[in-house]
Amino acid sequence: MIQGKDLMKENIVEYNGYYSVVYSIFGPYPNSDERFNNKECVDLILGGMATVTIDEINPVTLTEEILTKKCGFYLDI
Repeated sequence: MIQGKDLMKENIVEYNGYYSVVYSIFGPYPNSDERFNNKECVDLILGGMATVTIDEINPVTLTEEILTKKCGFYLDI
């Protein structure tokens, strides 16, 4: 599990089996939706924007395969 203090904007995280980029981090704030109420939340770029709680994301250890094949980076060696 990721701690909010360890998460930064533009980090790559795993959510529901997909790799996503962190767009923003906010909370915990009172919210009428019980899923988000008083929990740290994160906006992810995932084919659009998705708001999730911090407990719903997992850290990703970056490897060359993840960077090139799954995230679209090009390594110029």
